[in-house]
Amino acid sequence: MSAANAVTTTTTQILCPDGLSLTLDLYKPAGGRAPLTLLCHGFKGFRLWGMFPHLAQRLAAGGRAVALFDLSHNGTSGGEDFDRLDLFAEQTVSRHTDDLLLVLETLWADRQALELDLDHGAAVVGHSMGGGVALLAAAQEPRLSRVVTLNGVSHFLRVPAVALEQLARDDQIIIRNGRTGQDMPLKRPWFDDAEALDMKACCESLDIPSLIVHGEDDTVVPPTEALALEGWLAGSRRVPIVGGDHTLGARHPWAGWSEPLLTACAELDDWLPRYAPSDR
Repeated sequence: MSAANAVTTTTTQILCPDGLSLTLDLYKPAGGRAPLTLLCHGFKGFRLWGMFPHLAQRLAAGGRAVALFDLSHNGTSGGEDFDRLDLFAEQTVSRHTDDLLLVLETLWADRQALELDLDHGAAVVGHSMGGGVALLAAAQEPRLSRVVTLNGVSHFLRVPAVALEQLARDDQIIIRNGRTGQDMPLKRPWFDDAEALDMKACCESLDIPSLIVHGEDDTVVPPTEALALEGWLAGSRRVPIVGGDHTLGARHPWAGWSEPLLTACAELDDWLPRYAPSDR
C-alpha cells in the first residue's frame, strides 16, 4: 500500500431521468488532479455497507479519486436501512448499469471543478452483482478504460427452482435478508431483463485491462465464475484471494480489516491508476 494522503469526502445527490436520485460520496486526496475510480456495490448492498467506505478511503489515500454511490433501486434512501423495498422490488440490472453510467457522466461533466484527471478515462470496480454491472457498463462506455470485479458474477439468474415456481405464481419472489430479517420482494422485470443479458458476449467485446479478484472460499458467487470471466475477458488477470469469502471477511456493521480484504485492497491499489509523487 502506498503512502497515505489526506482525503476529503463530499456527498451529493444525483438526479435520475425519472425523478429518483442516488447518493454519491466522492473521496479525493488533497493536492490537485487525480484519476477516477467508480466503486459499485452489489445486490442487497449500499454504499455505506461494511467495507465500502473504508475501501474507498484507503484507495483514495493511495492517490486517486473514488466515487462510491448507492444504486437508485438498491432499497435504501441513502442511509443504511432498507426503507424503500418498493424500489428494490422493481430493480433491474439494466437500470443499475444506467445508474453507473449516469454517475460517470455527471462526474465527467464536472471534471474541471472536481480536479479529476480523466485524460485516460476512468476505472470501475464492482462487487458481486456490481462486478457484472461494471462489465456491462464498460462494454457500453469507452470512457471506462479499466474494470475490476471483486467476487463478480458471470450471470444474473441465480435463484433456485422453487423461487421460479413462486415467480410463475406471484410475478415476484421473496428474498429473506438474513442480516435485517426483512422479506424483500423482487418482481418479474428483474428476471426478464437478466434473461436478455449476454454476459459472455459483453465480456468478449471488451478490449481493456481487466482484473478479476475473487475469494477462494466464496459460496455465494463460486470461484468457477471468476474462471468463466477470465476465459471471456481477453488479457485479463485473475487473482484468487486465499481465505476470502463473498465479502472477503468484511462484515456490517464494520468490524475491521480482515487479511483477505487487505490482500484484495493491496491488489487494487497496485493496479488502479493513481497519481505519482512526480505528478504533484
